[in-house]
Formats: sequence, structure tokens, C-alpha cells
Amino acid sequence: MSWVFLAASSYFLSAFSQTLDKVLLQARIPSAATYAFYSGVTSVFVVVLVPFIHRWADFLLSIPIFALAFATGAMLVVALYFLYASLRRCDVSRIVPIIGAAIPIFLLVFAVARGAPIVSYQLIAVFLFVTGGMVLAMEIRQQNNGYDSLVAHLLGMPGQRLALCSSEPRKGIGAAIAAAFFFAGTFFLSKELFTAPTPFLSEFFWMRIGSVVAALGMLIIPWLRRDIFAVSSRISRSSTGLFFGNKIVGAVSFFLLNLAFNAAPSQSYVVIINALKGTEHFFVFLFSIGLTIFSPYILREDFDRHTLMLTSIGIFLIALGFWFL
Repeated sequence: MSWVFLAASSYFLSAFSQTLDKVLLQARIPSAATYAFYSGVTSVFVVVLVPFIHRWADFLLSIPIFALAFATGAMLVVALYFLYASLRRCDVSRIVPIIGAAIPIFLLVFAVARGAPIVSYQLIAVFLFVTGGMVLAMEIRQQNNGYDSLVAHLLGMPGQRLALCSSEPRKGIGAAIAAAFFFAGTFFLSKELFTAPTPFLSEFFWMRIGSVVAALGMLIIPWLRRDIFAVSSRISRSSTGLFFGNKIVGAVSFFLLNLAFNAAPSQSYVVIINALKGTEHFFVFLFSIGLTIFSPYILREDFDRHTLMLTSIGIFLIALGFWFL
């Protein structure tokens, strides 16, 4: 099950990258459009893989496969835009699990529509990963002397609330759901692409070039172009260095994830790989609480005994999901 190790390694690096994304979006690059634009443009560094593609003929994909690779890369940029829009408004340790929990649901729908076989233990594992991710996203706060308990929270009794976003919660959660949909579409199309009888590196290369083209296409839309140019002029050198370093980490994470997709036996296993994002939620929580304790001036999120209790439950459910696999 090499795809499990590849996926887990990818999610560890992704958790680190998304935590740093939140830090940068919070103060240094406060624009989802600008962040998505440069994230897409930096995909051009996929050219470092060219020496590893043994034959030039391998670059010549058939028109349908070439179009599929470009569409997959373009959809990723759309997913990143909505991800960054949600991260700007919401706590990273809360909203990332929401996105991660929604992705397997969309993927399951796509896989069933595609006719991929789904077996019972896979459904149980997906359910546990999704439930664990949702629990990790929950937070209990006592207000107006209301009941301060998990049961009261789940029943919606007075004094309890699900705290996900610090500003514009509807837009933040809406962007998160949209991000989940487009990420699911990206992952589904990636597996379709990797089933073609062409080399993995060639497919991955053109997929990343598709992201570059989609990012440049953002400049065609007037309001996006104005936002990108306005924010770009205010980005400091230190922020630029952090951004590019973070994109290297993100690129390695994305490459490992696509290797996992390539190694997966079928579309049904792509559902499981994405359900494994529950491990990413745990890593995000660790990074967030670490920064909150040791460097609150960089990133500060609220944690209390109830949050820790819910986190423990979420981790147990995710571990149980691993057992079913």
C-alpha cells in the first residue's frame, strides 16, 4: 500500500504549507486572487522535471489527453482561489477540515457516476475520515452562561456556536465548499489522466503547465487584474521569499499526492486517498497550536479544553478509519 505512505507524506507537507498560507494571507499578501495567481504561475518550475523525461516523444500526448491535462491544471487554480478565499476569513485549523471532509463526498459522487466499484469497508473508512475531520473542525464556546457541553453544542442549545470564521462566515464557508468541489474535480480528473497509457511525468508536466496558463488567464478579468497588480506592488522581499519557499513545499506535496493517485488501483481508491486528508487536519492542528503557544504574534487561534477534547475524538475516528483500510 505505497499509495498510503505517499498520501500521508503529502498531507504532512500540505498541512505545513497551508498553515504558512494562512500566515501570509492574514497580513502579508491579503488577496486570494493574488495568492492564487502566483501559486499558479510558479507551477512553471515543473520544467525541472524535463531532464527526467527520457524521450522527447513522450511530450507528445494525444489531443484528448493533452486537453484533459490542461483542464485538470486549470481546475486546480480555481480550487486554490476558493481555498485562499476561505483561509483569509476563517481559522486554518477549522476550515481545512471542512474542506477535507467535503472532498471525499464529492469524489464519492463522481466515482459512483463513473461506475467505479465501491466496497463496504471503503465506505466505512470514508465515513470515519469525514466524521473525524468534521469533529476536528468543531469548537465549543460558552456564551451568556449557556450549557457548555458537547451534547448542548450538537443539539444547538443556547450559548453554543460552531466557530469557523472570524469574518464573513457565509462567504468563508461558501468558498470552502466551492474549494472542496473543485479540488474533488481536480483529483478525479487526475486519476482519469493517469490511467492513460502515457508516462506519468509527461502527464504531470502538462497538467502543471495548464495551471500556469489558467493563472495568466486571470489577468484577462479586469477586477482580478486590478487586485493582483495592486497587491503585488505592496509585497515585501521577505514575504516573497516566504511565499516561494512555501510554494516549493506545496509543489513537493502535490507531486507526492499525484504519485499516490497514479499508484492507486482505481477511482474508488482516489476517494480513500482524499479521505485520508484527516491526517492533514491533525497536522494543521499541531502546527496551529504550536504557533499559538510559542509564536502568537505570527498566528493565534483559540484553543481550550473542549477543543482539545474534540480533537482527541477526531483523531480517534481517523485512526479507526486507518484500521478499516
